[in-house]
Amino acid sequence: MLELLMSLPLDEPVPISSLTPVERRTLAQTPRGAVSCQEGVVVRNAVHPLSLDLAVVPGRGWESALERAGRFAPFCARAILVDGPLRRRQEAMVQADFYGIGLLAAREDGIEVVVAPRPFVRKRFTAAGWQFLEEVSRQLN
Repeated sequence: MLELLMSLPLDEPVPISSLTPVERRTLAQTPRGAVSCQEGVVVRNAVHPLSLDLAVVPGRGWESALERAGRFAPFCARAILVDGPLRRRQEAMVQADFYGIGLLAAREDGIEVVVAPRPFVRKRFTAAGWQFLEEVSRQLN
């Protein structure tokens, strides 16, 4: 369904006759409000439910948190938040910088930004990316 929605331009009419039989069947199953169908055309109304600027992955050690933060690479900027002393600080900084993952250290007086996260640049729009945002939205609600 997400593949079909992504193939339709936002707020632009598309003739239903131009869709494949599989796409027409999928169209009949879309949730209410995702598309509008009238007079032989379909218009996509659905947009991503939110935008995600930064995923912060907490951890006691930077190695395991760095690995988990890597899973968010296709979707948003990433940072790890290390709770406790930052062991092998120089190595942690090099690794975090190499992967573009921010390195934050929890302190008694606040959060220290050891390495700033690299800004996220979306290279393509995918159904997986849309599904990821839908899941984040579901967890927030």
